[in-house]
This record gives sequence, structure tokens and C-alpha cells, in this order.
Amino acid sequence: MTDETMTTGEPTSEAATETTPESVTAEQEQILYGDKDQTEPEKTAEASEPEGDEPEKVAEGEDDKSEGEEKPEEPKEDKAEEELKLELSENSLLGETSLTEVKEFAEKHKLNNDQATEVLKFHEQVLADYVEAQQAEADKQLAEWRKEVIESPEYGGDNLEATKQKARKLVKTFASDGLIELLESTGYGDNPEVVKFLADVGGVFTDESLALGKRSSVAKTPEQVFYGN
Repeated sequence: MTDETMTTGEPTSEAATETTPESVTAEQEQILYGDKDQTEPEKTAEASEPEGDEPEKVAEGEDDKSEGEEKPEEPKEDKAEEELKLELSENSLLGETSLTEVKEFAEKHKLNNDQATEVLKFHEQVLADYVEAQQAEADKQLAEWRKEVIESPEYGGDNLEATKQKARKLVKTFASDGLIELLESTGYGDNPEVVKFLADVGGVFTDESLALGKRSSVAKTPEQVFYGN
């Protein structure tokens, strides 16, 4: 039976059923080159992968960079300790003991000569300021004591000269050199209580009784000597 076409009803020829050149070419292309859709992505994937040598080159570049950087210098060995030459100032109030202590402090803390000298000068200044402040306070106290004696109704004013003569005569007659020096150096010779005591005791004795080598013909008790009859 002869096959007919669906649209014309005409019988189909054998030539019409033969494979066209386009279909043969497609089959041959598939046989020769394989599936294009599968091959091209594989090539793309292969092209996107980095070559195995690239990371090594980057690492080598980093090593070169690190080698080019300057390395920090290693700390040098400490030099031999500098010999300290410290001297007290001309008017220094410090003594040799303090000088030795400053030297020991400087050596312990590894100070150089300039630094140790500054420490020594600091201690000298601190002591000088302290002594100056103490002297100022003593001068102020001495001035207050003298003012109190001068303004005293009993021992100062018109009686001031008599008070000083009595006190001085007693000290000159009975006080030792050490006591006199103490009264003068400390300023206690002007202390109101000391002045009153010396003036009162000095007023008890007459010129004859204070004269060395002389004794009163009439014996007196200690109470009479100090407080009178």
C-alpha cells in the first residue's frame, strides 16, 4: 500500500523519506565534536580555576616584602656604670652622711652623674627651706617675748632697766658659761618667765651679798634669802 500525506492525500515517494543533508550534518557534528552544551561549561570551569603556581607566587612576594622591611635594632648592652662624682654645695646644710645616702640611692636606681647631682641639690634646698622657716618662726617668737616684757607693768616700762640689771647681775655671778650660751643661743634669755625669775632672785641680793668672798655677818635662812624678811 502506498502511504499518503495527511494534507494532500498524495502518495509519498521514497525520496521524500530519505534523510536530508541538514540532519546528516547534525548527526555527524554530534559524532565528531560531541555534546557542545556539555563541553563549553567544562572549558569555562577549567578557565576560571586559578593555576596551581599563582598562590606560591603571592607567597613568595610576601616573603620578599617582609625581607625588605627594616628589623628593629636589638637593644645594646648597658654601658659600664658611670662613676658618680658628687660634692656638697659651699653653704650646704647637709652632712657627709646625707651625701653618702644620696650616692647609694643614685647607684641603686642607676642614675647618671647629672641626675644624681639634681637629687643632691633638691635635698639641699629642702633642708635650707626648712631651716629658714624654723629661724623665721624663732625670730617671731623672740620678738613676741621681748614685747611682752617691755609692756609688762611690773617688769617693763619705767622698770625695764632695773629688771635687766638685776637679771644680768644674777646670771653673771652664778650662771656657768654653758648656761649663758644656752640662754643666748635659744633666745630663752628673753623669755618672759625666765626674765621675771632672774629679776626677782637678783632683787633679793644686795651688792654686798653678791660680792665674791664676802659673807653677811648675820646668818639668813634660805627663805629670807629668796623672799626677804
